[in-house]
Amino acid sequence: MEEIPKKYNEYKVSKFNYWMHGARGNTIFYNHLFSQLCSFPKQYSQQIDEIMNAVSAGSTSMIENNGVFEELLKRNLILPSEYDEEAVSKLNYMDEITKNALCFIIYPTMACNFRCPYCYQEHENINMSDSIADGIISYVKKNITKFRELHIAWFGGEPLLRMDFIQKMSEKLIDICHKRSRLYTSAITTNGYLLNKERFLRLYNLNVRKFAVTIDGLKDIHDKQRFTIDGTGSFDKIIDNLLEIKTISPNLKFELNIRSNVSCEALDNLEEYVKYMSSLFADDSRFCFSFRPVYDWGGNNIDSFRDHLLDSYTGAKRLYDRLYEMDYPMNYYQHYEEITNCSICYASREYTYSVETDGRLSKCTSAHRDAPYYYIGSIDESGRMKLDRNLVAQWSTPYRNISKCQDCFFEANCHSNFCVLDKVINNSDKIKCPGGKMYLEEYIKLLDKNNDKYRYIEEVAIGKDT
Repeated sequence: MEEIPKKYNEYKVSKFNYWMHGARGNTIFYNHLFSQLCSFPKQYSQQIDEIMNAVSAGSTSMIENNGVFEELLKRNLILPSEYDEEAVSKLNYMDEITKNALCFIIYPTMACNFRCPYCYQEHENINMSDSIADGIISYVKKNITKFRELHIAWFGGEPLLRMDFIQKMSEKLIDICHKRSRLYTSAITTNGYLLNKERFLRLYNLNVRKFAVTIDGLKDIHDKQRFTIDGTGSFDKIIDNLLEIKTISPNLKFELNIRSNVSCEALDNLEEYVKYMSSLFADDSRFCFSFRPVYDWGGNNIDSFRDHLLDSYTGAKRLYDRLYEMDYPMNYYQHYEEITNCSICYASREYTYSVETDGRLSKCTSAHRDAPYYYIGSIDESGRMKLDRNLVAQWSTPYRNISKCQDCFFEANCHSNFCVLDKVINNSDKIKCPGGKMYLEEYIKLLDKNNDKYRYIEEVAIGKDT
């Protein structure tokens, strides 16, 4: 039997705790340092508050057979007083930055079959050559034994314009990893127009398990925001593709995230859209949804769309509050991942590289290509990677002495490195907080409301049922 704690003053409340009361009166805890997202039943809410207040005050009251305290202690929501959370958090940061995984974000093409008015890319009709692809393959062959796994993310442009290129390159990379007993994983970001069932299965057989597709509202709104190069709407085609994919056997496991970039018009018609998408996909947990305001990511197109933008903070809160008010089930797994996965920017990870069509290497897929420090090196046709170590360091080292982050409960998740773009490009100490922190209460409310169906939050049992 687990030893019962003796005195409150031997313990402390974790500085990384966040807790709130759910709609059912339940107490929901979030703590990223200890991977906790759990819910205590309503009848224990007052007792939890009393225990937390007492521990914070250094009370010497005895704890005898107190099941609630034991559960809080077991989940590290209450800790031994000597436990150094800051040191553990820093160790976790080092593990994340130097994670033993090689990741390439590959642009098969910069061309796109869409002309979305808020897109920051120029969509030049430039493709990656076979020789640059062979260089990546050669590099992997020579270096993969230094890593535990290889992850390939297909990006663009619209990557499915070069499906045969993706297949040919993937087969070679998979073979290398198989022969050297290394894990191979893959994901793709696509507008979904070309993602029919046949291409989806080809990608699935190439170990692509995560798919990101964008739908920006019902047909009339989506087709004004996401139209093809000749001005044709894309809504019907994308929906048909997704419904085809849904017919694939449930034994095939994948995650298809439908991202909605919400404009002022889409927010006004949000309920009709959610009702429609819920009716199509709520019964298949492989399809999940995430919602964002349309952001200004720069580029030459956004000025013509600026009048349609929501305020990035208050607009997002209105968006999530409105989603919560609706009674249509939706799988918000992507928002769950935002708060349970580490929020360190991929650009900060030492062995993550974006490979552009000409073999130049960068870290961030969102920065303007003319910005200083954007390119960190290149990879040539022989597989030789040339890196400017100084430039890599700008992206991969943390912000220094950020006092406002030191007492933040979310620091164990983002480590002040959610986005390092301003630090690197603008030499700024301005910190951008992740959406997972800014809208944590809204996210948790959405997850809690849909928890019976999708099981995001652990339900804690007290006493005999534990």
